[in-house]
Amino acid sequence: MTTVPQGIAGAKRRAARVRVRVALALAAAVATLVLVSCGPPPSLLEPLFPDAVNPANATKAYAGRTRRVPPKPPQEVEIVASKVPERPDAVAILETLPRSDDGQVNWVQALADRLFEPKAGVAADAKDEDPTDMDVELVPKGQPEFKVVFSHKVHTTWMGCPACHSGLFEMEKGKTVITMDKINAGTSCGACHGKVAAPEPMTCPACHKTMGG
Repeated sequence: MTTVPQGIAGAKRRAARVRVRVALALAAAVATLVLVSCGPPPSLLEPLFPDAVNPANATKAYAGRTRRVPPKPPQEVEIVASKVPERPDAVAILETLPRSDDGQVNWVQALADRLFEPKAGVAADAKDEDPTDMDVELVPKGQPEFKVVFSHKVHTTWMGCPACHSGLFEMEKGKTVITMDKINAGTSCGACHGKVAAPEPMTCPACHKTMGG
């Protein structure tokens, strides 16, 4: 039978007690971790678990984690409508324009008096052109009393040459035959007069000066 020295036996007993204490400490640590995972830890454990939540400040700690911050209401944008200029009173303006003997607006006189100013054209970059100052006498065969003096200046003050010389009238004098039947049918001079231009085709003295007016 082998005899163990007394000093060695005491060391073994002390080592066994240390192992028991370590095992108990580990068991306590595991139990503490389980408690922390299931609920808020005691305040004494806060130094060991700084991220844990204490019931004393649970509301403060959880407020930023569980509560959603409501979105800010959309800001009201004030829409300011641009001021629309008032439309001119066309009827009142029309009443101020000069009239011929038959009561129609004398647009030639109104333009000469600079009561209005026609635009150069529909395009924004349209440029004004100098009117063509040229009169053309149109005398029906055998009817000199119905002579018409066509004023290019009057017409080119309103519009450019292509408006007429692009299918309505030939450039060469006398090549295009003009009759009242064509005018009343809406062609020749009637393409504009009686539609978008005055005088009306039946206002004879406006063109046939020898007829009076």
